[in-house]
Amino acid sequence: MPITDPAAARVLVYNIVVDWVGDAVNLAPDQVDVSRTFQGAPPAGYGFDEGRFLQMCDEIAPKLSLASGRVLKLPGNWRVQHENDAINTFIDAVALRLMASSMTPLGIKAHAFAMTHPGSQS
Repeated sequence: MPITDPAAARVLVYNIVVDWVGDAVNLAPDQVDVSRTFQGAPPAGYGFDEGRFLQMCDEIAPKLSLASGRVLKLPGNWRVQHENDAINTFIDAVALRLMASSMTPLGIKAHAFAMTHPGSQS
């Protein structure tokens, strides 16, 4: 079912972004400090250059679209506005954009299915 709750959107974005950053800097996701920035030298940032940040945006958008049932786009101007964000600020910005995105065809079908098949009740 498509993500329809802002808190659920933030949890989903958090998990995908922190997993990506952790892989990129060889840390377990639970060791990623989301108060740090992508760019800048440690301990304030994770040392991403512009190419690494853009790669992350390219790779997380389809994952988030598939997992959320929404069509997430992170266009160039949006990326420029957020490339210097702290990771937690970036997560919030992506979650807001995700919630504003339309549903994918699969998301529409999943929503219709969920509405007509509410599950078993014991």
